[in-house]
Amino acid sequence: MAQSKKTTKNKSAGTKSAASAPRKTQSAKSPPPAEPKPPRRREILGVLFLITGIFLIIGYFTNDGAVIVFGTGLIKSLIGYGFWLTAPALLFSAVILIFHHGKPVAFRTLCILMLPLLFAAMVHVLRIVEIVEPFDLKAVSTQLMEDGRMLASGGLLGGLFAIALFKAFGKVAAFISMLVIFALFLVIGTKFDVSGAAGKIKERATRPYEPEEEPAADAGKDRPAKDSPEKLLRTAARGRKPVDIPLGDDEETLPVQKFDDRETEPKRARVRKKTPPEVQTVSPTERVDPMDPDEAASMAGIALSREPQPT
Repeated sequence: MAQSKKTTKNKSAGTKSAASAPRKTQSAKSPPPAEPKPPRRREILGVLFLITGIFLIIGYFTNDGAVIVFGTGLIKSLIGYGFWLTAPALLFSAVILIFHHGKPVAFRTLCILMLPLLFAAMVHVLRIVEIVEPFDLKAVSTQLMEDGRMLASGGLLGGLFAIALFKAFGKVAAFISMLVIFALFLVIGTKFDVSGAAGKIKERATRPYEPEEEPAADAGKDRPAKDSPEKLLRTAARGRKPVDIPLGDDEETLPVQKFDDRETEPKRARVRKKTPPEVQTVSPTERVDPMDPDEAASMAGIALSREPQPT
């Protein structure tokens, strides 16, 4: 019985190992999981912002097309004066989203998109004279949308935000607070280095003044005369070799001196001798007296025949 139990256990263990073996080989041969692709949500949103900004720029100049008329009318109704900053804000946000390089840009994009609303509220709070009481929200909202469509108010969102700050802080404090928020959002959205710019301005203000002399005036003082011999010698030394000029009629050893004031070994100069007057070539018949015919005949060894003279 004990032996049969052992054999059954060995068989069961062998079947388990045989069954688990192919699983291990299959798991070892299975390829590694592919890396997840990076999401493209920000790029797609940036392209949408880009297209919308282009349509709004077209809406600045024309009202042709139902899509452009509807889009511009909706933005004017919501933010009124901020309509003029909406297209630049969308285009800048599109650039941020498309070229994010894997960095978080949600807050920067939000800051840029808030600029048109803040601009509309700032302009609207300056145009508020007083708020009629009791305050009717529905009537005021309808009036703000109509005036915003005509670019005469801050629109629904900008107008209500300006009215709320006007009631809370007054006109001056509300405008200053919105101006500070506008500047802060602009710096954050554009990543403008305020400390670096301030340091450069301070360095420029504290830099000592160092007057620089005019090079043209200084160069004119040390410039030699136009026809001075020094200038002629420099010009000759640049492109010409030293020339040996004979100074006398006889041959003599003359030291050759270069233009750089360095003496060299004495060389024998070639002197052209003048031809004396007695050695000069003359004509063969010059200074010769003519001969008589008799002398010429005697020299030639002939006799002249003389004809008798007539009587």
